Amino acid sequence: MKCNADDINAWQNVDYLVSAFHRTAFYSEYPAQGVPLRKWQSPVKIYIDSRVGFKDIQLQLVTAQAEELAEITGHPVTITKEKSEANVVIVFAHSTKIPNVIVENGSGVPLLNVAAKSLCFFQIKVSRLDWVIQEAAIYIPPDTARAVARLPGCVAEEMAQIMGLTNDDDQLFPTVFNDESVFDELTPLDKTLLKVLYNDKLKPGMGWEQSKGVVEEIIQHLLTNTKK
Repeated sequence: MKCNADDINAWQNVDYLVSAFHRTAFYSEYPAQGVPLRKWQSPVKIYIDSRVGFKDIQLQLVTAQAEELAEITGHPVTITKEKSEANVVIVFAHSTKIPNVIVENGSGVPLLNVAAKSLCFFQIKVSRLDWVIQEAAIYIPPDTARAVARLPGCVAEEMAQIMGLTNDDDQLFPTVFNDESVFDELTPLDKTLLKVLYNDKLKPGMGWEQSKGVVEEIIQHLLTNTKK
């Protein structure tokens, strides 16, 4: 089901939202494949590894996004000044330096291949025992992101994706989870998908067939309450 700019509110129906949630939460962009539901169980603690100028702006963007994610999901998302306390690292570095940082962090060739074709990108580490997200990293090059007016959009998209909505889909609109996105902040559609993901009825490791009925129920409830 496709939605476009001709009807910016067309996403507000159960079928569209169920499809959007399936596409974003049960698929992985890196590599492109189907996966079980993944989400955090422990508090998200973010360390900002700034290796380029404008650190104050980076801190403001990340802090604002962390606060918004916490409010939307009801899950703790905070900033820490100590890298040793963090389970998420957001790297701001010049585009030419990011491959070196990836190697430094031990992420290897697959992520280097992603870096070669992506403006900004993320990586999550998931327990294969219970599919709980344990760690994440985000890489953002302010030089190229600012050149195309995408720095705020990169922060919004990548921080939302490490919460468990890991796939982009060009059929979705209006959303940051789209490579053609023009949005600098989370849209009402994005916020709805995050609320669905962090509903307590959905557990890490659930497959789509197991989750579909629950997802429909949650979405119907959200839409009904929104319309009141």
